[in-house]
Amino acid sequence: MKNFSDILEKEKEFILFYSSFPSSEQPQVILFYNPIKQIICKNFADIEDKLKVLDFYINKGYYIAGFISYEAGLFFNDLKINKSIKFPLFSFGIYKKPVIIRNLKLDIKNDFAVYDIKRNIYFKEYKLKIKIIRDLLKNGEVYQINYCFKEKFRAFGDLLNLFFNLVNLQKTKYSAFIKSRENYILSISPEMFFFIKGDEIIMKPMKGTLLKDGNIKKEKLKDEKNKAENIMIVDLIRNDLGKICRINSIEVPEKFVIEDYGTLYQMTSTIKGKLKTKKFSDIIKAIFPSGSVTGAPKRRAMQFISILEKEPRRVYTGSIGYFSKNRGLFNICIRTAVVDRKNNRAEMGIGSGVVYDSVASKEYRECLGKAKFLEKFAFDFKIFESILYEKGKGFFLLNEHLKRLQISCKKFRFKFNKSEVLKKLNSIKEKIKDENKYKIRIFIDANGNMNGDYEKIRDEKEKTVKLMLADEKVNSKNIFLYHKTTKRQFYDNWLKEAKQNGFDEVVFLNERGQITECATSNIFIEKNGIFFTPPVKCGLLNGTYRQHLLLSNPQKFREKILYKKDLLKAKEIFICNSVRAKRKAVIENRKLKFPLPFGCPLPISIKKQVYR
Repeated sequence: MKNFSDILEKEKEFILFYSSFPSSEQPQVILFYNPIKQIICKNFADIEDKLKVLDFYINKGYYIAGFISYEAGLFFNDLKINKSIKFPLFSFGIYKKPVIIRNLKLDIKNDFAVYDIKRNIYFKEYKLKIKIIRDLLKNGEVYQINYCFKEKFRAFGDLLNLFFNLVNLQKTKYSAFIKSRENYILSISPEMFFFIKGDEIIMKPMKGTLLKDGNIKKEKLKDEKNKAENIMIVDLIRNDLGKICRINSIEVPEKFVIEDYGTLYQMTSTIKGKLKTKKFSDIIKAIFPSGSVTGAPKRRAMQFISILEKEPRRVYTGSIGYFSKNRGLFNICIRTAVVDRKNNRAEMGIGSGVVYDSVASKEYRECLGKAKFLEKFAFDFKIFESILYEKGKGFFLLNEHLKRLQISCKKFRFKFNKSEVLKKLNSIKEKIKDENKYKIRIFIDANGNMNGDYEKIRDEKEKTVKLMLADEKVNSKNIFLYHKTTKRQFYDNWLKEAKQNGFDEVVFLNERGQITECATSNIFIEKNGIFFTPPVKCGLLNGTYRQHLLLSNPQKFREKILYKKDLLKAKEIFICNSVRAKRKAVIENRKLKFPLPFGCPLPISIKKQVYR
């Protein structure tokens, strides 16, 4: 849907609600963009006044859409925050109406990266915290505590595409994607907080988890422990609803329903009531946060959560949703990641409900199981350079390679130390004893760790390179096209297929039909005595040899947007990189059809990746 994509591309801020199981009540996509006003609350002192502003706009017939952080619930429950949150307590846009889309076909791409995953707590410390909680339970301080920790990682590229990949993998009803000026929020939530239509409110707490493991049957989820936990939270929520619902209107039509979420099963129950107030502020103050993410009693559990957990939860276990005069839908932000747009650092909370007979190892395993849906897309790529080395002549275009390496490390927030890189290169070259030409590669990971290798260059004696046009186009907005990384399976797969069909290289076009580059080289074509190469903005790596030619002889070598027809009519073509220099090439006017998404796994038959 072109208009939909155009909206998302140009808007600096938007909120998208997505259901993998759309219905008449809940469309596939509800999109809010271009707010008339943004209401952001960053401290406790402003909460009441800003809630009144939201009530005012709702009463005037507007929609509000946004998120509430878990820590706002401390205020609603008369508790103090003892950690610096540095994150909005809530943020809502004011909108005239949403855009409804009922039949959106997802165009799944893998032009993103999730990498460098770490946890803010590991099992030894986690086990100690569970012991403390069990002591609190034993002493009657609480009946249950929902204890959480965080996975920290980095995320780059098109994060809306990451969101669509996630909802395609783990289908849920209450997913949401927020793009704000400061953050991206990706919520792949299976849990509804509340739904309001007219004067009816429905809440659907999720309590009880069973990881899929071998031949385990989902009925095992209905053991006495899980049922007891579930009914405890149902009673807590019935009590919360009693503050805002009419007497004798609250009922529990469904208990202990098991839902399948790909990697695990979860148990839900449904509570309904008839509202005696429809003010957003009254409703949210009475029921937020959900008892399913705190424990019971709610206020006492929240006190201990503030002490035991290492960091503020922020939007995790908070809620994302929209609200109008007669309708509202909010999720509970589990399976939810926040990505800082300034530094691409990200976090996702994971947790479980702890009762007295909980076993630390099982709870920890359950938490890790809840994060598997994101980890399926994790790929710890490296940034690398391939440099020509010849004894007596040294490294060719070394400064250009080092500069490009440093720029890429800065872009992806990898640690870079020039002197250490040079030391590593020198240690590799010391292993070379003969006078042949060698390709030396150096790889850097997110933490600045390095490794390298070297390979003798075969003398191919002026062989003309046979080029083939790839049938699948690259997207010039893909950040990985502009940097030399190991996230290049798309190129490797196409190159392998080309060679199996009798060709030496593949030429790629972008989404506008413009020539970009080859799998391992840049490309130049001759027109009227001048050799032209595509500008970097078309979606290509700025090769060091390409730079060398453009700077050393700007009259002969120039940039120009090129199309397929230019390539086919060219009197002369050459491809180049800093290891092989210039090589004469010819093109055939037929395409190689081998559609593979960017970033897909390599076929098993590939024994060795080919890097540029």
